[in-house]
Amino acid sequence: MTAMAISAGKRLVRRGETLIEIMASIMVLSIGLVGVLAAIPFGGFRMSQMTEADSSAAVGRNAVRTIRVNGWARPSSWYVSQRLPYQFYGVGSFLFENGTGDECIDASVPFVMDFRGAQTHSITPYGSMFSPTGGYAVPFVHVLPLPKDEFGEKRQDIAAANLSEWYSNLFYQQDDLIAGYYDSEDEAEYRPRVETEEKTLIDGGAPEVPAFSGRYSWMAFVYPKSSSTYVNECPFSSVNSADFDAVVFHDRIVDSERAFAAKLDGAGYQGGSVTIFLSSGCDGDGNDAPEDYARVQEQFSQTRYIMLAGPDDFRKASSANPTGYVFPTVARWYKIANFAKIDDDRVRLTLIGANTPANWATPDPVTGDRKFITAIFYPGVIGVYSGSATF
Repeated sequence: MTAMAISAGKRLVRRGETLIEIMASIMVLSIGLVGVLAAIPFGGFRMSQMTEADSSAAVGRNAVRTIRVNGWARPSSWYVSQRLPYQFYGVGSFLFENGTGDECIDASVPFVMDFRGAQTHSITPYGSMFSPTGGYAVPFVHVLPLPKDEFGEKRQDIAAANLSEWYSNLFYQQDDLIAGYYDSEDEAEYRPRVETEEKTLIDGGAPEVPAFSGRYSWMAFVYPKSSSTYVNECPFSSVNSADFDAVVFHDRIVDSERAFAAKLDGAGYQGGSVTIFLSSGCDGDGNDAPEDYARVQEQFSQTRYIMLAGPDDFRKASSANPTGYVFPTVARWYKIANFAKIDDDRVRLTLIGANTPANWATPDPVTGDRKFITAIFYPGVIGVYSGSATF
């Protein structure tokens, strides 16, 4: 009886959450939510990087394939100018007719296929000279591939206006892997389309515009190899192979390239590191290009590739000096692995790529300092894809 009374007298006490526990829970939840919110922009940034990398790879691979399949690394496939019988139009001593009727190139310099850069000049070949103060003078010859008709024949008679449109389709719309169209093809049938409310209806159907964004473009550097005795006078027929680099841009600013004097910090093994002197900068015409140093340093910190150029290790025979006088220009692309600011005028880049020529790291016999080379900087490069072709 007493036990039952005691049992009946007991009460079940139900405890609630205290204010301190509630506040602790809110704090833990808030920390978790802040972490989730912080990951959203980071995830978006990573997604944009992945999209850019995918687009770069697609454009680069297609550019390499286009150059190789069409034989555009072969000089005879380049559009030189409107040709007349027994005449050949070229640029200086780099693309010329040697007096015997042979069309020749100077294989000691690189050749550049760059329609977007050529838009501010002309479709015909033109030269550019990167010659920064104290640096190595690097001549480039800009050429363009000669279009072919649907039967594979070269289009020598095509008008310049039509060439401009053809080149634009080729070099500027590659983000959608469009390589241009023959005159006999219906462009509307082959070009991808998207719908938009801003355009008029086509044939009573949905409004359409080209699907490409135009933010990705490419250019190419060609390094021909010739069996000719003289490196400065190589008939087209003597060029039996070539290496080339397809360079992909994202939102390229045309004519923004510049060059700076540079020195290797080490032996140049697999790229190594290089110091760049911003005060030496010049444009593609060799003119001084004073810049906002802070802006240039920021561009360096965000750019992924840079070209180093300088003399080769071995002299080559030229028609003026058969015993060997000309040092061919070696121009190579390197990936920027790290950027460091030394002072307002100098930056140091850690590079990844091929070994540099030994000549670049050799001290000057007079001053004892390392020789100057040239760093050619194209803002907006997101990928470099190499290929080779044998003719």
